[in-house]
Amino acid sequence: MTIPDPKFWIGDEVYHVTPDSPKGIVLDVLYSCRTNLFDYLVTFSSERESLLYSELELSNHKNFI
Repeated sequence: MTIPDPKFWIGDEVYHVTPDSPKGIVLDVLYSCRTNLFDYLVTFSSERESLLYSELELSNHKNFI
């Protein structure tokens, strides 16, 4: 089995798909052999905890209202 390349890499700037999301930074990339999908540990602020997001929840551009 070949592991595909992730959509985002550590250090990439990302946005949540919700409108007007703040800019976040990818801290870690996790791959699941079971699901064949990537999850991304992202921080959006030093005051909020970092959370895992699926590839479908993130974008490399901001979505506006």
